[in-house]
Amino acid sequence: MHCPEWRRGGSIVFVSSTASRRPGGRNPAYETSKAALSAVCRAVALEGQPAGIRANTVVLGLIDTPMGRAATQARPDRLAQPMPFGRQGTAEEVAAAIRFLLSDEASYINAVELPVDGGMSAGIVLRK
Repeated sequence: MHCPEWRRGGSIVFVSSTASRRPGGRNPAYETSKAALSAVCRAVALEGQPAGIRANTVVLGLIDTPMGRAATQARPDRLAQPMPFGRQGTAEEVAAAIRFLLSDEASYINAVELPVDGGMSAGIVLRK
């Protein structure tokens, strides 16, 4: 990978989904494209590191967005499952995670996948 602009350093954040980690979903094209971002991120992190480029991925769970609301309309059972904190995440919470990964405070974080799912991927959900 060669990009002359990369000589300046910087940070890239890819946006993926927990759907990339669950088998048997309803949209295999979406799931596989999101899963591929893991490999792309690692390749960019490896190639960019000598130039000071970091690459990371946020892996989103259920987030209250127009796309998420459309998915819920098509599949009302989507929100029937127990959720961390009893709610979906917000776009603002996703933006905060991305802002952190782009910041100098994350200058030694490279090639990681940060779940932004309230702990759902770790099995943490609100008990009923």
